[in-house]
Amino acid sequence: MNELNDPKLLFKYSKINKNTIESISKNKLFFSDIKGLNDDFECRFKIESFQLNDNLITNFYTNIQHKLYGWERQKSIDRLNSLENNSNMKDYIFTVDVEDSLNYLIKEYYGVCSFSKDNNNSIMWGNYADSSKGVCMVFDEDLFDINPHPNLNPIKVTYSDDVPKINVRPKGTTIEYEILPAITYKTQGWSDEKEYRAVFNFSKLFLDFQNAKRTMDSVGKAFRLIPYNPKSLKGIIFGSKCEKTEMDRVLSIFSSPNNPLNNNIQFYKAKPNKFSGKYRYDKIDLENDAGFFA
Repeated sequence: MNELNDPKLLFKYSKINKNTIESISKNKLFFSDIKGLNDDFECRFKIESFQLNDNLITNFYTNIQHKLYGWERQKSIDRLNSLENNSNMKDYIFTVDVEDSLNYLIKEYYGVCSFSKDNNNSIMWGNYADSSKGVCMVFDEDLFDINPHPNLNPIKVTYSDDVPKINVRPKGTTIEYEILPAITYKTQGWSDEKEYRAVFNFSKLFLDFQNAKRTMDSVGKAFRLIPYNPKSLKGIIFGSKCEKTEMDRVLSIFSSPNNPLNNNIQFYKAKPNKFSGKYRYDKIDLENDAGFFA
C-alpha cells in the first residue's frame, strides 16, 4: 500500500452512481454546482477597501452587473451618484452591489470538483462514499494536463475562520477581481478533509453571461462533465462495505482489451483495522485472486 502514500496523489471519495461510472468509463469528472455543496458557509468573502471613482463605478455597472442581471446600467450609476454628499453610504451601497454580483457569479457560473490528500479517513468514507459502500478514486495531481482550459489543476483549500478579502479595481473597460480565494476557502472546522478543488468558470465558454445561463439550464448536468487525462487515474479503492455486484459494475468497465486504462489501474479493497482505527488496503489481483470475493 506504500504506493498510495505518494504525495502527488489525490483521492476522490464517491458513491457508485451514474456520475462515478461516467467518470471512469468516459474519463470525465463532474463539477458540482456550488449552490448544492454541503457547507452553508461556502465561498464567503469580503470586499477589500477600494478607492471609489467614476471609472470603477462605470466599469462595474456596465460590464458586470448589467451583463449578469440585464439591469438598466444607467439607473444604477445615477442612483449611486445621487449620494455624492454622503460618501460613506455611497461606499456601502457600491460594496453591497459588488458582493451581491460576485456571489451570484460564483453560484451560477462556477463549478468545483473536490479531492482530498487523505486516503485513510473514515469520515470521508462515511460522508462521501455511501457509508463505505462506494469507492475512492486515486488520481495523479496532473489529471487535467490535457485539458484545453488553463488553471484547472486542483488548488489546495485554505482553512481559516478569517474570511478572505477580494480586491476590486478598474481594468480597461471592466473591473479586475481575484475570485479563487473565495471558492477555495472553508472554515477551520472542515480542515480534516485536506481538500483540493478544481475550479471551472463555465461562463468563459460563452460570449456573454446570458448565453451561458441559457445553455447551462437547457443542457443540465451533462454540461458539467469535464474531461481529464485517462492516464492520471492510478487506482480504485473499493469501500469496506462495497457489494460484489457494485464492484463487478465498476470492474466491467476494464474488461475490454481496447480500454486505454486497462494496464494503468490498481484495484484495492478497504479492510478496517479495529485496533488502529485505520484501513488496510489489500490489492486485488483480478487474474489470480479468483477467490477474493468469496
